[in-house]
Amino acid sequence: MARQDPLHQLIRGLEKGEIRHFRLLARMHYSKDKRSDYEELFDLMAAQEQYDEAATARSLSNQLFARNLSVGKNYLYKMIMKSLRHYYAEENLYFQVREMWMDAFLLMRKGLHKQALKVLEKAMKLCSEKGLYAHFFDFSHMKGRHDLSYANLTSPDELNKLNDADNVQYIRLGNQITTNYVITITDAASRGGFLSDSEWEQMKEFYGPLLKKMEEDGQAKHDVLSYYLPMVKYYNFKKEYDKSYEIQEEILRHLVYKDNTMVKAAPRRYFAFCVNFFNVCSFLLSQEETAGRPDKYSRMEELIGQMKQVRPESKEEGLFFKSDILYSEVLYYALSEKYEGILNMKNEPVEILKEVGPLMPLSKQWATCINIASAYMYVGRFSEALDWLNIIFQNQDNDTLPSHQIINRIYMMVCHFELGNAGFLEHLERNIVLFIRRQNPDFKKRVTPTFNAMRKVIYVQSQKNDFKQALLQIEELTRKEVSFISVHRWAVQKLTVL
Repeated sequence: MARQDPLHQLIRGLEKGEIRHFRLLARMHYSKDKRSDYEELFDLMAAQEQYDEAATARSLSNQLFARNLSVGKNYLYKMIMKSLRHYYAEENLYFQVREMWMDAFLLMRKGLHKQALKVLEKAMKLCSEKGLYAHFFDFSHMKGRHDLSYANLTSPDELNKLNDADNVQYIRLGNQITTNYVITITDAASRGGFLSDSEWEQMKEFYGPLLKKMEEDGQAKHDVLSYYLPMVKYYNFKKEYDKSYEIQEEILRHLVYKDNTMVKAAPRRYFAFCVNFFNVCSFLLSQEETAGRPDKYSRMEELIGQMKQVRPESKEEGLFFKSDILYSEVLYYALSEKYEGILNMKNEPVEILKEVGPLMPLSKQWATCINIASAYMYVGRFSEALDWLNIIFQNQDNDTLPSHQIINRIYMMVCHFELGNAGFLEHLERNIVLFIRRQNPDFKKRVTPTFNAMRKVIYVQSQKNDFKQALLQIEELTRKEVSFISVHRWAVQKLTVL
């Protein structure tokens, strides 16, 4: 496989607006009548599907430049990055703060201290309001030096005020660092399961009071999403999904109705929150006592509508939005049993999955395939369901998302059973036995009962009474298991017929 060239990858990934901005910047430094060597190199590389350095060097009009191509490429790379920083300067809060620091520094260097002071005070206020505590100290330190060198200090009051403001931000920064650590460890633990029950409880006992203090201080408003996530993960771990749902509803009210800054400034984080919210809804809706409650479905439908209204700023962001909307829509239709919504999509999911490629996490891709397959299973179109399930089955890596793979294989058992493919069933059964054998003990304990119940269905299908008992066992095992919700519904359908 040919080695990828970083500059070629960068150029080929640029949007139209980004390219136009680069050309404007390049022509400010070079002749407007004739393309510079760097713009010529840019065009040659942009036109190539696969980068060919030798062909590029031969095509350059300036052969002296071509003989030093590595130097020219390095400078062009820096030019493009400078152009991108300038292009996105107004859209990114961190870029704005960095520019304010540079403005204050340059104004002070020119002796324009009053103008520099205004910039510093504005920047400190912005950092405090937006929770950029680490950046606050850069400006605070600069203002302290300014006051010592240029202000008419007749008393230490001004310096004391600055010190008091620093102390407040130090406390908030400490809370933020702690929060980031707790978020990381709870996220990793929820995926890897390395925290014990007592450690989860300790996390809650430690973090709960800290969160309350941040709420009283107003700090939690700076990033309501991040600060509350550890408690969401705690209640998800405890399977107290109602409490998790309540916290996320509060986050949602703040993000959308009280302050929609995140929707505008960080839409990808907002989308990630929505997807997580849908996952909690799916757990809630799998519980008997909340099954069929319309408020969860209507909230999911409302959020999907709002997600569709957010306009991407780039092609890459648009692909992320497409993948999240596809995942969310398919999940909503599967949970609410509005399978016609999935069927009406026809070939659209295939096209989106091809388009987004690796930008969509494998877990979301596979979950989408499984949910689409469940729609075809529900209406009895088992061959089409198998087409979607085979996308996952083709990956035989035992270490890649084993929970998704076992769900997929058990769904395939249902399809092959209904299609009467005895030979495939025998092969699939052996495949699953080997697959489970290679997993960890906790995983085996969780999935083996459902798999064994499915084997009973296959072996006793000719004996009506035993067949019914096997189906009842599947129905009971999968009653509150959202992962096997389609197997549960299939068993209920079969029992109704018997």
